[in-house]
Amino acid sequence: MSIQDRVAQIRAAVLRMVIGVVAVDAVALIVFFVGHIDQRPTWRWPMLGVWLLATLAVVLPGLRAVRIARRG
Repeated sequence: MSIQDRVAQIRAAVLRMVIGVVAVDAVALIVFFVGHIDQRPTWRWPMLGVWLLATLAVVLPGLRAVRIARRG
């Protein structure tokens, strides 16, 4: 595998990760404000936890793909 192929794989993995994080954040912000969670103090921290876990669910596989592309 050439260096150019690796760079292309890394760029694709990073782009997928960035698009995924933007999508998760957009959905979380829509739910946060449309659901008026900003006005419900008891729901604020659970929502933050769900948002964090959803972001990690997108970022960790993306970082794994980048690591594999760098080693391969």
